[in-house]
Amino acid sequence: MANCVQSKGCDLYEPDRNSYLIGDGNIGYILLAEFDDTEKAILNEIMAVLKRYSAKYKCEEENIRKIVFRGLVIYPDQRRILAAENEVFLSHYEFDILLILVNHPGWVFTKEQIYEAVWDDIPVSVDAKVECMIYSIRKKFREYTDRQYIRTVWGVGYKFDPET
Repeated sequence: MANCVQSKGCDLYEPDRNSYLIGDGNIGYILLAEFDDTEKAILNEIMAVLKRYSAKYKCEEENIRKIVFRGLVIYPDQRRILAAENEVFLSHYEFDILLILVNHPGWVFTKEQIYEAVWDDIPVSVDAKVECMIYSIRKKFREYTDRQYIRTVWGVGYKFDPET
């Protein structure tokens, strides 16, 4: 187990005599280590591969996919939502339901269609599960905006309507 030493606002962990981990654990740690010449050569090769990889897959701001409606911005690849410029935290299933509806604005989906698209199991109490998730999504949006975004089509199901 690593020994912990406090050091100017962050923790310094000493996993062994030749390396140190610096960080507070919230974002991550930086490993400081001593290497001999052979280990340095290996480390340099690893760093070169990481540099090539990060350059190849670097995301530029304009390349980030986002879906924008009035007062709502959704970053599907990051699973992130901003409502009235405030981050809204949805569960895995809530986000998937919202994404299905958002990707087809105006389309009406039955509860069964939503359930089958989101859950990967045998449909049990479909109505209750979907209704509960829709209620929860609306409640989370209400914290930041007066818009519901998801409209109930009575007797049929739900649809995404950015005007509601």
